[in-house]
Amino acid sequence: MINHKMFKKIFHISRGMDKYFLIAVLGICVIYAVNFIGVEIFNFKPQPTYLFATAINCVISYFGNARIFKQRANKNNLFKFILSTAIFFFLNNFIFYILIKHINIHYLIAVTINMAIFPATKFFSYKYLVFNELYEQ
Repeated sequence: MINHKMFKKIFHISRGMDKYFLIAVLGICVIYAVNFIGVEIFNFKPQPTYLFATAINCVISYFGNARIFKQRANKNNLFKFILSTAIFFFLNNFIFYILIKHINIHYLIAVTINMAIFPATKFFSYKYLVFNELYEQ
């Protein structure tokens, strides 16, 4: 049975998730668009194009998430954001590389797999580690 404190904690954990996912969807659209345009129109290789697209997404993500979690951009959260993003950036691009080079999956399917894995994990990382939104009783 869920008591009042548990309900409050669950609500606090999910607060901001809807806005975060709007920023995530915007980032995902940018990643798909940059990849499609880069690979299909300009004939760039998928891996460097994906790397560039995820870098653009990082910039969108920082400013969007700073607004969502009601934090001003400052040196402290910028450093934590860069560190967290660097870890996700590496993992994201490493998985993309494995999927397209070793498993031979189409690059857009590899993008989709990554976009299914990382947004929820990033939400909790940004909420609790980067922007320090701790649960208040």
